[in-house]
Amino acid sequence: MNKYILIALFLLLSILSAHADGPPVKEDGTITTEHIAIKIDSHQIKQVEKTHIVDLSASQHSLLKEYYKNLPKKFVVVTPHYNDCTCDLIYLIWNKTDTIVLPLDSVDYFKELLGDKEHPYDYQGLLKNWIKQKIIIDTKGNFHYKGKSLSKGGLEDLFKNIAKDKDEFARWIAISLPPYLKTEHEGKVDSAIEEIEKIAEKYKVRAQIGG
Repeated sequence: MNKYILIALFLLLSILSAHADGPPVKEDGTITTEHIAIKIDSHQIKQVEKTHIVDLSASQHSLLKEYYKNLPKKFVVVTPHYNDCTCDLIYLIWNKTDTIVLPLDSVDYFKELLGDKEHPYDYQGLLKNWIKQKIIIDTKGNFHYKGKSLSKGGLEDLFKNIAKDKDEFARWIAISLPPYLKTEHEGKVDSAIEEIEKIAEKYKVRAQIGG
C-alpha cells in the first residue's frame, strides 16, 4: 500500500478516535486542549441553560470564523458531564456559567463534516433533535424540557408518561447537567439530581445522567 495512503488513513483514524472519546474537558470545567474561550451575555446564558443551544453574536461568530469560515452561528453545547462520543457532532463546550469554548483540535473534523458534499451534514436536524428526550437542569437546580420550564409536578407527570410505554427500552430519558462542580451552584444541582433519581426509581424509568 502506498505510504501516503497509509499516512492519510492514520490521520483519519486519529481524528475519529479523538472524537470517540468525548469532548476535551474535565468534570471541573478544565479544557484539556488548545481552545478559544468566549464570554456569553445574560441572554445567551438563559438560552444555554434552557436548551444547551447558543446563538452567537456577530462579533463572537467572526472570532470563530477565523478558524473556519463556514462554522455556523448557532451551536449545540456539551458540558463537562457529557458522557457520549462527539462523533458526527459540531459543538461548543459550555464549561463555565458565562463561558463557551471551541476546541481547536476539533476544527478540522468540523470542516470534514460540513464539507462533505456527497453526504450533506444535517445541521438543522441536529439542532431540532438536541433537546428531545432530554431534561436539562440549569445552574439553579431548575428543570427544563424542550426549552420550557418544568415544575416538580410536571417532572413527575413526564416520568409517569414515559413509564406507560410498553417497550422497556423506550422507558428512559437523558438528564443534562450544567457546569456546576466546585461552584456556588453545586448543592442546588445535586439536589435536583437526587429528586430526578427518586422519581425515576418510583416509575422504573432509566434516567441517563450526563451532559
